Formats: sequence, structure tokens, C-alpha cells
Amino acid sequence: MPNTTNTADAGPVELLLDYSEKILRLESELRTARIFRALFVTAITLIPGGIFGLWAATALTYRRYNMRAIWWPAILILIILIIYVIGYLAVRFSGSDADDRSVPEIRLELELARERRRMSAAKLNLDLETKQQIYKDVVPQDIEQYKKEGRHYRRIHNFLQVVIIIGSLAASTLTGLVQYISALHWIAVGATFSVGIAAGLSGYFKFRERSFYLQLTADSIEQELSSVNLGIARYRRLDEDAALTEFTEQVEQLKLEQRKRQQQLEQPSGGRESVQ
Repeated sequence: MPNTTNTADAGPVELLLDYSEKILRLESELRTARIFRALFVTAITLIPGGIFGLWAATALTYRRYNMRAIWWPAILILIILIIYVIGYLAVRFSGSDADDRSVPEIRLELELARERRRMSAAKLNLDLETKQQIYKDVVPQDIEQYKKEGRHYRRIHNFLQVVIIIGSLAASTLTGLVQYISALHWIAVGATFSVGIAAGLSGYFKFRERSFYLQLTADSIEQELSSVNLGIARYRRLDEDAALTEFTEQVEQLKLEQRKRQQQLEQPSGGRESVQ
């Protein structure tokens, strides 16, 4: 439904609400664009892998097994993936639909909308208590963002560990079978190479540690939010104003600690020190 509010004539509160509405729409659009991009990346990864897999399976089973029952479903899937890739690229480079933008474009517009909302909120000249209450209301979004990033890094870590485990077992098995089937030599080399790449990426980028610290920060902030809402723990004997001030300080401290951990993980392995 189009927005009928006249921005030039809107008051500061209405303007702030307009920016919030735009941010919500852009966040939804960004999630959809990321899904389509993820499908595109998956397709361009599966197409060459599927073609190579069919060729390898046919070469290894030539004149010993009829691959027709596997070929046709696999070819149909590959054709669907190729059609999707072509359609995705055609939409991306056609520029005919202004609403169908890429992930970087939507992310840029989203950041600009958030910045405009912050600037608009600063002009309201709200009292400190109101600002702290607004900050408290936004905290659940920060918690969800930390959890989302933690899940992202955890999925990457789990994927790399699966590659390492399966690749190691496959390389050992294929190496023992090379003396019987010489064509397995290059497959064994590829499995060993994949294990090395996965182990290197996992060790350098520290995906497990990133996921752990993000989840730890999210859980800590969530605990503070529950405590201030229920008036327990450190907030038990504080009035509402003092509790909001204490809550804001604690959440900012937790965010600062997370930023320090993030910076520490970005440093070379030799320069890292354990976070106290």
C-alpha cells in the first residue's frame, strides 16, 4: 500500500515513523534478495559440480552399469538450475524493474534510511528518560541481530567440519583403492585438497569462536533485558529511571566487549590474546 504521508508537511514524529516503516520494508526486501542470491550461488556451484560428478560416475562405471536411470533426473535438475541462473542474471542486468535490486543496493539504501532516522530522532530533542526507553525497546532487535550473525558463522563452521570429516575419510578410502582403480587417484587428490582448504579457512577465520562470542553477547543482553523487565538481580532495589540508566550502561558495556572480541579475532593468530 503506498505511503500517502506528505514528507514535507509531516511533523518530526510522523517523519520518524515514516523512516521506521521504510526500514521495515527494506529489511523484508533485503531478506528476499538474499534468498534469491543464495539460490543463485548454490546453482552456480552445483552446475559444474553436477556435470563433473556425472562425468566421473560415467567414466568409473562405463560398460558395467547403466547410468540412464541417473542421467535423466540429473540432467533435468541441471537444466532447471541453468534456467534459474540465466533468469537471475537477466533480471540483474536488465534494469527494467526498479524494485528488483541487488543485495548491495538494498543494503546501502537501508543504511541510509537508518542514518536518516537517527538524524531525525536527534532533532526531536527528547529527554534522557525517553531516549533510554527507546533504547530499551530497540534492544530486542540487537539481540536478534547477534543471534543471526552467530547462526551464520555456526553454519559455516559446521559445513567446514563436515567437509573435513568426510574428506578425510574419503581420501583415506580412495587412497587404498587407487591400486585397484587408477581413475580414483585424482578424486583422492581432490578430497585431500578440499580437506586442506576447509581446515585452513576454519583455522584462519575462527568461525566457531565468532559464533560463540556472538551467542554469548546475545544471551548476556537478553538476560539483562529480562532482569530489568522483571525488576530482579541488579535492578531489584532501583526505581524505573535508575534501572533504565543501569540497563543502558550494562548493554553498552556488553556491546563494547563484543567489539573488542571481534577486533581481537581479526588480528593474526600470533597477536591474539585471551579475552578476560
